[in-house]
Amino acid sequence: MTSIPAEESPSPKPAAESRLAIRMVNILRAVQAGGGVSSLADIVEFTGLAKSTVHRLLNNLQHVQLLERDGEQYRLGVALYQLAARLDDERYQLLRHLLKPLLLRLHEETRQLVGLAVTSGTRTRFLELMYSQQYSHLARRFERPAPLHATTPGKALLAYAPRREGQLFPSANRASSSSTLPQGLLTLSAVITGIRERGYVLERDEHLGIATAAAPVGRPGAWPLSVLSISAHVDADWVQRIAVLRGGVHQAREILLRSPHRPDPPSPRCVTGAAADATTAKRDPRRTFG
Repeated sequence: MTSIPAEESPSPKPAAESRLAIRMVNILRAVQAGGGVSSLADIVEFTGLAKSTVHRLLNNLQHVQLLERDGEQYRLGVALYQLAARLDDERYQLLRHLLKPLLLRLHEETRQLVGLAVTSGTRTRFLELMYSQQYSHLARRFERPAPLHATTPGKALLAYAPRREGQLFPSANRASSSSTLPQGLLTLSAVITGIRERGYVLERDEHLGIATAAAPVGRPGAWPLSVLSISAHVDADWVQRIAVLRGGVHQAREILLRSPHRPDPPSPRCVTGAAADATTAKRDPRRTFG
């Protein structure tokens, strides 16, 4: 066999660096396989690497914010979501810009944590959070993207998501943990049905001592699906908070519909989703926003 002359041979990647990259990617895949949260033991089992090697690589991934540590668990980091940001970020930035003054007014009126959330793949992503010092610890939790079905705003997003997105969540028809559901509801699908009927969702987290109400702004015009939320201590006046929230949703829709700015036309994939929303709305008159 005739060998290729050295000057014509392709430059191979250094074997050591290649192995390191593969190991890091496998660790990220291990965390992803765990639903975005995994323990050291789970990652070791998934990758087949030595515990000491995994521990060292986890530290490296945390350093560059590709992973975050929460007690004994590891989560996908902020930098990873930033790298994987969708092309419609410009539409989200415009949405945030237009609704930020409204969020500030709602925060000044309630003195609670007020947020604007959208979907990012299969996760909840907050475009903006307004809060005082007493809610800074909660805001830090909200800043981390989390599975749609595991957050109150995410469930409101799921309730009005096109069918193509809903198909990504087969767990919606399975029993969910009672700690994440309103009292008396046993399945995520029941929660979503309730959101569509009421136009909002209210859930309590007894462990954190807070409750969150969320209501969909919807898709006025060509804007992305978004949700307004208010989080406060469980003993707050929630009848009044929900009234403020619903009023905020109405104002948000008016702002977007009257804005001289318009986002670029959505991609064909998004057009399909918008069409699905319109078709479903005609079939179900209860499918209203706010």
